[in-house]
Amino acid sequence: MNYMAEDGFPYWKHFPIAVRRIKSGRHQELNFHNHHFSEIVLILASGGSLHWAEGKSFLLRRGDVLLLHPGGVHAYQNC
Repeated sequence: MNYMAEDGFPYWKHFPIAVRRIKSGRHQELNFHNHHFSEIVLILASGGSLHWAEGKSFLLRRGDVLLLHPGGVHAYQNC
């Protein structure tokens, strides 16, 4: 199942929140994308992982929390 595919969430349109855990090594590299929903990202561990947004990269550290709003194009690297 594609972790980004909204149709992969059972009844997602009828429930206001979904939780997904992306295990280390399972995230597609530099897959630039956006959403029509907000995304909250909790960084549990990071070994040099980067978040790309607005043409800039940001080093991710354990404990970081990202709040990504609809329409913002972003991607991850070294996850």
